[in-house]
Amino acid sequence: MRRIFILSILLIVVFAMRTIAQTSVVFLPISWEQTTPENERPRQTLRLLKPNFRVQSFVPELQSPNDFPNINVSSFLGADQNEPSIAINPTDVNNIIIGCNDYRTDSSLWYFTSTNGGLSWAGAPHQSRWQFSNVPFDPAVVFDHNGTAYFCNERSERDGLPYAVNDLVCFRSTTKGTSWDLPVRVVFDSNAPHSASQTADKGYICVDDSPTSPFSGRIYISWVVYESGKGKIVVSHSSDNGKIWSTPKAITASANFQCPIPICGVNGDLFISYQDIDPIHRQIHFARSSDGGESFNSDVIVSGYTDLGHLYPPGRTDAHPVIKGHLRVNSFPSIALDHSTLHLGRIYMTWAGKDNNLRTHIYLTTSDDRGSHWAPPTTIEADVNAHSTDKFFPAIAVDKSNGDIGIVCYDSRNDSLNNELVDAYMLFSRDGGSNFIPLRLTSNSFDPKVSSSIDSLGSTDTLQFLGDYLALDVASTHWYPSWADGRVGYDQDLYVALVRPYSPLAPKVFTATEQATTHFALLNWQYDPKTMCGIPLGSFQFRLRREDNGVDTVLSSLARSFTDKLATQTQNHFYSIQVVTANGDTSAQARVKYYPRAQWESKAPELLSGEATTNGFYANIKIPSQNIAGLPITGLYQFLFILDDTIIDTIKITDANSGKTSKRLLLVSPGYHKLQLQVVTHLPEGDTILSLRSEPRWLFGGDPRTDYAENFSSSKDIFTPFHWDTASVGATSPTTFINDSLPLIHYNANSNSWYCLPSVQILDGTRTLEFDHIASVAIGDSAILEFSTDDGVHFQPMTVWDQTVNPNQWHSSVISSAIVHETIGFNKYIGSNVIVRFRLTTHSSDADGWFITNLRFTGLVHTRESLAHPNNLQILSSTLHRGELLTAKLRTSNTGKISIALYDLLGRKKRDLVVQQQIIIGEYLIETEVSDEAGYYIIECREETPHGIIQYFGRYILLP
Repeated sequence: MRRIFILSILLIVVFAMRTIAQTSVVFLPISWEQTTPENERPRQTLRLLKPNFRVQSFVPELQSPNDFPNINVSSFLGADQNEPSIAINPTDVNNIIIGCNDYRTDSSLWYFTSTNGGLSWAGAPHQSRWQFSNVPFDPAVVFDHNGTAYFCNERSERDGLPYAVNDLVCFRSTTKGTSWDLPVRVVFDSNAPHSASQTADKGYICVDDSPTSPFSGRIYISWVVYESGKGKIVVSHSSDNGKIWSTPKAITASANFQCPIPICGVNGDLFISYQDIDPIHRQIHFARSSDGGESFNSDVIVSGYTDLGHLYPPGRTDAHPVIKGHLRVNSFPSIALDHSTLHLGRIYMTWAGKDNNLRTHIYLTTSDDRGSHWAPPTTIEADVNAHSTDKFFPAIAVDKSNGDIGIVCYDSRNDSLNNELVDAYMLFSRDGGSNFIPLRLTSNSFDPKVSSSIDSLGSTDTLQFLGDYLALDVASTHWYPSWADGRVGYDQDLYVALVRPYSPLAPKVFTATEQATTHFALLNWQYDPKTMCGIPLGSFQFRLRREDNGVDTVLSSLARSFTDKLATQTQNHFYSIQVVTANGDTSAQARVKYYPRAQWESKAPELLSGEATTNGFYANIKIPSQNIAGLPITGLYQFLFILDDTIIDTIKITDANSGKTSKRLLLVSPGYHKLQLQVVTHLPEGDTILSLRSEPRWLFGGDPRTDYAENFSSSKDIFTPFHWDTASVGATSPTTFINDSLPLIHYNANSNSWYCLPSVQILDGTRTLEFDHIASVAIGDSAILEFSTDDGVHFQPMTVWDQTVNPNQWHSSVISSAIVHETIGFNKYIGSNVIVRFRLTTHSSDADGWFITNLRFTGLVHTRESLAHPNNLQILSSTLHRGELLTAKLRTSNTGKISIALYDLLGRKKRDLVVQQQIIIGEYLIETEVSDEAGYYIIECREETPHGIIQYFGRYILLP
């Protein structure tokens, strides 16, 4: 027998809400609607963010990365920095300035200043926005011989066609970069939006600092002028410290020229290198002026070149060479001059390209006659791998004090089999460019595809963007290479390495172990007595320190070990060791942490990943191969699985399992569970030692398509193991917010709580998640929007909000904060099943948390229902519009009473559809007209049977 309930419910809900000024709390870029002009820096877009899990294979080098301290200059999570330009103050070599693209704002470039030789940096934006322009790009910075700094860049509108604005400006600082004068326009032919007949691109700056030059102190800027789709090279100069600039002089005709770099000769010459990107004749060019930039000699073709990768998108006028998938690269030349006695006036030029065998190289050529003739290009990177690896973005500098040459570039030689990870390298020459030593700069390799910005091409095509160039400067054997680095895996930060080629190498393989019988701390190290550039080291000693002031001793150059008899056996210690030469020069420090019983205690095991199943999850694990001293582990005995702080499973392991991976099925109840791993080692005396637990990881057990619908009618913490509930936020709004604080628990310090939305499928059309939120958070707390595309096993951060990023909206009190409307795009995940998670991490207890309301999906999204396990409550149409009929089927094999209620995404009951209706075994049809606001809704059916209460759930999305 089949009975049909027809439920016609018409609800009209009128909401009167005050207007909220929608000030975005973070930079959330949108897709371009046109082809990206070459002159504009790509816009940072929302992208898949994930840790860089791949670890490079070890390749022996002349030095290890710790010889060159890596300084994170920008250190800003959530926005990229790239395309650095660096300059050292000749009147104060500890004063260094870096200019770069910085995507935390769309209307300014940033400058970073150091006054202590690059050890620390302070940054601020150049306020480049003006009436007709909001996108600056291509920064370049230089000092003159008096210590005045100059910073130039182009400016444009984001969406102007054919040219938004033709504008190039120059800032000036007489305060070592701590403050800057208002910018002076070098070229400007626009008096209204979209009015330019040309556009400026790829500008660079230099200063004639030769005291014997007739043009000493003159500043030059060269750039590309685009007109009617063609590019020509022009140059302008200033002889009054950047106050007035000359009318630009054309060096070339309009063709396909790109990226001019100017430098000054020793007698007043101006040299400019540039590139012809014509697909028929790829060429490196050179031009010279002997009259201060007023006229130029005939164009010189230095060399041909072959692109680093194929052009993408094919057939497009704005196509770029790409490598590693769609990573945008180029063969821009870089140029430098030798001021030393031996090779006075020699010009060096470098670029990246491929040879006839399609192997990638860094090329170098030289000229000893002011650029009239050039030596045949030679390859200099000294990569002996059997597989060709990518090398790109070389930038060159020459030390005026001795003629040493340095070239910084990206290099994938340490990942020769996969050719994915990159390092920053400096190629160093002491003999005028005849021989080069490769020096690895980065202490961590990174995957540029993971951390790159997105260069949108106005269609489905995108390029990954790591910038177009690197930077290098040198003063008195102190080298400062700078690059965009993605080692954190989430974004690009600006890094600089401190390179001292004639300083001693640091000690290697510095270890600390506990002696088995005496239990003293035994320190060991290895050392090759050479400088960083390979010169045998003269007289030296080691200085070894325990950093709690227990040990500070000088050891002979023959020492390779030391026993610390005073180390506390129940306390961890840090030791450092460095080389000190007879003239007082020092190496970088090697550091090690000493743990008592270190040779037996295992490093923490790794939880590599998880995999949800219908009755639990698989845990993919890795058994440690080392003890905490960094040596091969012995005594492996047992592997523990700790679920929600309780040991639920163990497996026996031996030393033969060291470093192996394994897969273990853990049977758990549906929902999220905290999983940690631990290793037990067995000492010869019979004792056992527990390793540290692995970092906690929340894994979902069960089928996310069905098991997400828990019993939320009696508790609001439905999709999270933490307590989130609903409350009103003071007097700011009558709206009820979901939040992590009131009223169930207090805002706690050092917490990591989150709230999950059910899985949705992203389909074609407009795909966004919208919500309003307000925060009362302390400094150091972060609110993170994350997503998962694998049923909740892994989550990657999409957007981060905190007081640092959002000082105008987020405060330590709700009254001082502002409600902000967010629109999050999911364009990249069409066809994927996505779970969204709101997560709050805290460091203090001074505030009340993160409050979220008006959650809704807009556009074409579907709820995700189980196919393998059909629900007894089946929603026939999971996506509806207001005024349509919601139709559902209920199948029951019981006799009893049924109640049907409608809940919103936050677990709040909207209304009852059926109350205590008597039913018998059969199939029922439920229909109701939907007139609620747009959002995500859940229907709950509760059967009261003689055997207890049975619940069924169904979900649908109501679109605007």
